[in-house]
Formats: sequence, C-alpha cells, structure tokens
Amino acid sequence: MKSNIRLFTVIPALALTACLVAAAETTNLFQTIESTALSYASFQGLPVPKLEAHALGPAQDDPEGKWGAVGRGLLLCIRFDKPLFQQREPVNAMVLLRNAGNKEARYRQCLIGEGADIQVSVVEFLVTNETTHSRMEVKRGDTVFQHHESFPLQPMQQAFYVHRLDRILSLPPGHYSVQATTRLIVGLGASSPPLTSGVAHLTIVAGPGGAKGRGTSDEGTNSPTR
Repeated sequence: MKSNIRLFTVIPALALTACLVAAAETTNLFQTIESTALSYASFQGLPVPKLEAHALGPAQDDPEGKWGAVGRGLLLCIRFDKPLFQQREPVNAMVLLRNAGNKEARYRQCLIGEGADIQVSVVEFLVTNETTHSRMEVKRGDTVFQHHESFPLQPMQQAFYVHRLDRILSLPPGHYSVQATTRLIVGLGASSPPLTSGVAHLTIVAGPGGAKGRGTSDEGTNSPTR
C-alpha cells in the first residue's frame, strides 16, 4: 500500500515537471542578466539602451540582432538601436552572450580601451571603415581580470553588455561594419576558434559642429571620476 501511495504521489509531480519543461520550451525566452559592468553609460549614470522583446527569444526570430554561429552551446550577437548616427551622438554597441546549451558555461572578464575610456567586458570588437577600407580592433588592454574568478552563465541565460564605441575608437563620418568576438570562455583555449557575432552595419555623419576627434560626445559624457 505504501508503495502505491508513493507511486501516485510521484506521477502528478512528474506530470507537473513535464508541463513546466514543455512551457519553458514553448516560450523559449532567455533570462537577461546584467554583466558585472553593464556599460560605460550606466557607470556614468547615463541612459542605457533597452532590449526589445524579440531579443529574448530564439536567434532566428531576432533579425535585428546579428547572431553568430553556435559554439559549445553559446552564441554572441551585436546590435545598434539605429543605423544612422551623428558624430557627437553616443554609439552604443549592444552585445548579448547567450547560453543556448544545456550546461553551465563560465566566462572571464577583461578590460578594453585605454586611459579614462577603459571598460570592463567579455568581448572585443572588429570594426571596419567601409569608406576608407581601414580596419580597427578593440583589444584587451589589461588581462588581470582573466586570472580572477570566472562568472557562470546558466542555460537559458544571456549576459548583456553595452559599450560606447565612440569613446574607445575614433569614428569619423563613414560607413562601418562591426563584429563582436570573444575567447574569454573558460575551456576555450587561445588556439580555439573565437566565438563571434554576426556583422552589424552603421553610418556616421558629421554633426552640427562638424567633424570632431576622439572623445567628443554629448554633454554629460565626460570621463568618469576615479
């Protein structure tokens, strides 16, 4: 009799679990978590771009997010909130590192940029000026973070990063293609192919004040106080 009671107790529990799993697979929405340093903008108390609802679902249903190929269950995407920027506008590159696998993934963080424009990140950037056919790389400026504790990313989670490209690169007027890349996944060796996003495109035009050099931006975007 006890075994029968246990059996009838387990069956509803298994049915409920199956329903919950089926619901999760049906909705297929990813939980977005803030990266350790979400963005240079939030560090200064400035507005941070918001993700649209379609950025939480399957990559194939998110045409605005330039998603790369799956590698070890992980995907990387890059997007901009609009295709055209004036030169003095903030150029926010929004990056999602997604765990679409069934195992926990761990990643390390690094520093990119230089001087007062250093930002904490998990990614680097490959930027091509299509107008002048010149290529720029935003590489790690300091590797100290790589040797500290790694951070977990659970299945159905994605880490959200926003970076001010106009603060870490000189972006004169022109047409650009931008790709995000990372090797900071624990277990992804230096000789392994990097995890890359798709390629996003944007155009920068001269603002009302004409062409400006690196480090110019809207009022309130001065370097952070250390």
